[in-house]
Amino acid sequence: MKKLITNILIIVLSIILVLSVFTNLVNATEDVAEEVAPNSADTKETVAEELVENGFKYYIDEYNGAVITGTTDTKATTLTIPNYVGENKYQVTEIAERAFADNKVLEKVVFQDGVNIDVENEAFKGCSNLKEVVFPNDVDWLYLRNKSVFAGTAIETLRFKVGMGLFSTALEGMTNLKEIYVDMKDYDTTWFAEDYYQLDEATIKYLKENVTVYSYAIDEYEDNVNNGSSLSPKGFADKHGINFVDLSTLKQNVLTNNEKGVSVSVIASENARLLVNEIDKNSDFYKELASDFDKYDIQLAYDISVEGDYEGNIKVSLPVDSKYNGKVVTVLHYKADGTLERFTCMVVNEKVEVEVSELSPFVVIANPNTVDQSQGDTVLDDVPKTGDDNAILIVSLLTVITLGAIIIEIKK
Repeated sequence: MKKLITNILIIVLSIILVLSVFTNLVNATEDVAEEVAPNSADTKETVAEELVENGFKYYIDEYNGAVITGTTDTKATTLTIPNYVGENKYQVTEIAERAFADNKVLEKVVFQDGVNIDVENEAFKGCSNLKEVVFPNDVDWLYLRNKSVFAGTAIETLRFKVGMGLFSTALEGMTNLKEIYVDMKDYDTTWFAEDYYQLDEATIKYLKENVTVYSYAIDEYEDNVNNGSSLSPKGFADKHGINFVDLSTLKQNVLTNNEKGVSVSVIASENARLLVNEIDKNSDFYKELASDFDKYDIQLAYDISVEGDYEGNIKVSLPVDSKYNGKVVTVLHYKADGTLERFTCMVVNEKVEVEVSELSPFVVIANPNTVDQSQGDTVLDDVPKTGDDNAILIVSLLTVITLGAIIIEIKK
């Protein structure tokens, strides 16, 4: 009888383990299937052999330059574009048309100092998770050519440096774009070409309604660059009615709302003013908030904004009850795009500070049970978590129980 029970328990354990392994394999296969992105590079016709080095596919063109056509690393979230390939023999001079198009894994692209490259049509089109492109300080030549280079990406800010040029049509399809920065003060800097292609009406409308161009308006700059086909940042903004902010008029400011006890440190115009509005407790937003965090102490719920021109990241200081000094609270930042930023902060002198890229509603949540207790952390336990943690826990418990039963039975 003991042997029969032991065999039954072994069979049950085996089934559980097999099911667990099978489930994990299925999930892993699905994740890989979602992450793998095609690199459908429609490169120029050539008989040159396609080569691979350090995860990049490329060929050597008739001018002895290397043309990147895609990547073999389908899981890379960051791509650093090389300046040379072929054991440093060939300079990378081009990213081919649609080289990285529809890569759903890619989040960041980095161009290195000394780059000398043309980026062709739709090179990163459809990379829906691409949020950041880093352009270097030292640029020999970097040209975003033709149309829709970053269309369909999640990029909100483009920050250009010296030695760069782009067809303005490269901006087409960037429906998350909010800011264009050009950091250099002299005229030999980023310029917008409009001699071959013209912006379509939909793009002009989007830029006028949603985008701000930040740069310097300098007479010498305007005289040397605005010649009809190549426009300075200000000339480009003026031509299409896009909001323009002269960076020379901005300086570091600390703006304070004494009534609400809120302050922000930000690069802003002299006449900038901090606006802080308490979120109505009868609003749907607050009612949902109160329901979600009914076990916690909602310290504040403010919609914060700056009236006037400002740029860059913002340090926000928020008031918290003195009884939470030395305790950790949670700051929730509800961004304009619907996403939620979460910060855990130590309360010091009745304040917490966070650094953000935009201003919108902020909520501070504290755990009243931590007051006068040594641990002092606010942990939002009832915020839903993603993943299959519960299923894994159940399988683990069943496995441990079964193993224990086998050991006990054997000892008998």
